[in-house]
Amino acid sequence: MNDGVINRKCKHCSNSFEVKGTLEHFCCSGCRAAHSMITGLELDDFYNLSEKSVLSKGATFDDSLVEVFDEQVFNNKFCEVNGKNTEAKLHIDGLTCYACVWLIKKALEKKVPEAQIDISLSSGESRLNFSAEHTSLSSLVRLISSLGYSVRPSVGGVEQGAAKDLVRIGVSTFCFLNIMMFALPDYVDSRFVTERGFWQLFRWISFFLATIVIFYGAYPLLKTSWIYLRRFKITVDQPIMLALLIAYLYSGMNTFVGSGEIYFDSIAIVVTLLLTGRFFQKKIVQSAEAQVRGRFDLSMHYVKQQVGDKKKILPVNKLESGDGYYILPGDPVPVDSKVIKGQGEITYEQITGEAKPEMLLEGQIVRAGAVASANRFDLIAIESGGAGLFARMDTLLQQMLLEQGIYTKFSDKLGGIFFAFIILFSSSLLLILWSSSPEEAIRRTVAALLVACPCAFAIAVPLTMTKATALGLKNGIIFKTQKAIENLGRAKKVFFDKTGTLTYGRPEVIKVIWDIQALNTLSLSKEMIIDILKVLEDYSSHHVARAIGLWAQAQPLGLRGVKASKQDEHDLISDHGVDEFMEATPPKIKEQLGQGLIIMLDHNEIRLGRKKFVSTQDKEFAPVGDEGSTVFLGIDNKSIAQIVLSDTILPEAQPIIQQIKKLGMIPGIISGDGATISLSVAHSLGIDKNYVFSDATPFEKIKNMNQAVQKRDKTVMVGNGINDMLALAYADVGIAVGDASQKAKDSASICLLGEGLHNFLPAITLSQTALKKIKICFIFASSYNLIGLTLAAFGKINPAVAAVLMPISSVSVVIIASRWRLQKKGNAEWRA
Repeated sequence: MNDGVINRKCKHCSNSFEVKGTLEHFCCSGCRAAHSMITGLELDDFYNLSEKSVLSKGATFDDSLVEVFDEQVFNNKFCEVNGKNTEAKLHIDGLTCYACVWLIKKALEKKVPEAQIDISLSSGESRLNFSAEHTSLSSLVRLISSLGYSVRPSVGGVEQGAAKDLVRIGVSTFCFLNIMMFALPDYVDSRFVTERGFWQLFRWISFFLATIVIFYGAYPLLKTSWIYLRRFKITVDQPIMLALLIAYLYSGMNTFVGSGEIYFDSIAIVVTLLLTGRFFQKKIVQSAEAQVRGRFDLSMHYVKQQVGDKKKILPVNKLESGDGYYILPGDPVPVDSKVIKGQGEITYEQITGEAKPEMLLEGQIVRAGAVASANRFDLIAIESGGAGLFARMDTLLQQMLLEQGIYTKFSDKLGGIFFAFIILFSSSLLLILWSSSPEEAIRRTVAALLVACPCAFAIAVPLTMTKATALGLKNGIIFKTQKAIENLGRAKKVFFDKTGTLTYGRPEVIKVIWDIQALNTLSLSKEMIIDILKVLEDYSSHHVARAIGLWAQAQPLGLRGVKASKQDEHDLISDHGVDEFMEATPPKIKEQLGQGLIIMLDHNEIRLGRKKFVSTQDKEFAPVGDEGSTVFLGIDNKSIAQIVLSDTILPEAQPIIQQIKKLGMIPGIISGDGATISLSVAHSLGIDKNYVFSDATPFEKIKNMNQAVQKRDKTVMVGNGINDMLALAYADVGIAVGDASQKAKDSASICLLGEGLHNFLPAITLSQTALKKIKICFIFASSYNLIGLTLAAFGKINPAVAAVLMPISSVSVVIIASRWRLQKKGNAEWRA
């Protein structure tokens, strides 16, 4: 004991801890609560049973969250109802020894005698049977949690399909080991076989065991082969089953006649190795898919609400705009929301991959995906759960995992061609060798069919694409389709929108050039026009209009009060509404895609935008130089001013452009801004002026892309605005940056979740690496199978060796396709 510090062992978990000042017996409040519950149930024997074990610390949990286990939308994913009983598949974390299992069973036995639980100590998986009429699942979960364990729905473990696979593997292994024992006389000198009757009996027993292997162990392969054969389709299972059936029938015939070669041992080892290999392949693919889905776990699909003293759980898809809810430390924000109470740090690591904390204060807007670091926040949703980030991403992920891209179709085609080649080759081999030695013909043909199995072609693409998707999510990149990965990896030209993509997208007005002569012909004064423009700061979502509104707000003029209403036009109109304006008729505000903005005030029409949109009159304006981009202001078809705005280039833009060039791609700019500013930005970034297109309307952006692209080039369009959405949808790959409008994100095939262009190069690196991995897998599998086919044809390997070599090809492809990660090597260099 030093300076009042006392070293103790926790009475619950036995972990050592320091107590300063006062004596305590527990290392945490969770252990105190668990100890209290255990002793209260008179289950003190638990501590005697666990003397030699180090228990986990007592679990702490939000009691209201447990109620979600009673939500049908939630529990139907892991609960099955059988008559009056319900079986819940749960995973229990914190189990350390048999004493933990004993404790949970005894606690349930005392509190809820009719409930029964089976627990796997090694995996933590459990099956809880109870009657929903007498007790609730949440009360049982609460009881287990109060003992110091963490309970969650079982999303892994041995599922029903996996259990059947394991049984087939076990039966096939048993048969194989026994067949090998009974096949011993065939592998030793004949003088060691004392009784031919035993030798024949062993063959019959082997035939019986091989029959079980073929028609039970290999049943899934046999079934799929037959189904697809009836549909005149080919699969990778068909050559395997053909080889197995040939070997089985030939061996069976020799068993009946009592002479000749038999291959029952080869059949059994092939099926055993094949089932085992595919079981682990399936687990690897499921693990990769779980990485994708795991970034959006169950906590993101439910929110906590509090009405008075009562807490409840609400599925996110039922959350409506304006509904209140709260989050605790570690909880994600499921939809864009406004903070009404609480302040503290949050992080967007789950979305951007960066653990950079940000301070969140009352009244601020927080984006979906943010995670509270330390404090509770009370929030109000500003979008519905069905339209929120996680709902959209969940749908996209489902589409991504099920979709077939070009490479998937190519792999199926390649596998089919290889299958046809194998059948032709093996048939020719069988016919050529049959006349001289039927046994040798069968042996070589079976070995050829087995070693050249095209399984590897079938797993290379889905595994690689799933891995790329998972790494993308980890780094703030959403690939909506496999085709997006494929096209981005093959892209030759990348076009950027300028404002908000290569620049900050926060332009400032640096100069206004008024046409005094035109102003004098109007009924509105310059001061009145500027005062009207003030409404744009609050009621236009466009960055240029907001910049002009901010400039107008800063002008020392005296008019107050404008009230505007909104006018729809082809669903492209921003939501506007303005406070009061003088005593005049409220103005109507609308935006025309790619052209500009109109403010209708009484009998006057004020326009902001392109020169031809503002006025059809052929009027020359003095050039403004390369200071910035120009927006025209006009009233009633008369141009009355040029507004010059300037924006700042993003610091990451130049190194990204340089890296794009190193990768052999050509960067370009397609912008709605004028030629002067577009060329100025291009010059600063080192972009060839031949690939700079300015003054482009949404439709002209598509025309510009066609103009600059050769026939087979894959093009990428990177943008953020409504005026980019047509180009994003038209390009081979449309990429919406982090702060893009929702319409741009919907049109794009890839969304970057981080700020600016930071996640752009990682997306390219992932795509190129994925395609490289697929090509390596194809080359490896083809070479491996052709070499194996050659060895089998020349009799260098027998069916048993071929059976061992066959899964090696698939396992190698699995390793190549799944064992890679994304790394940052420099300022703008990424490798995978």
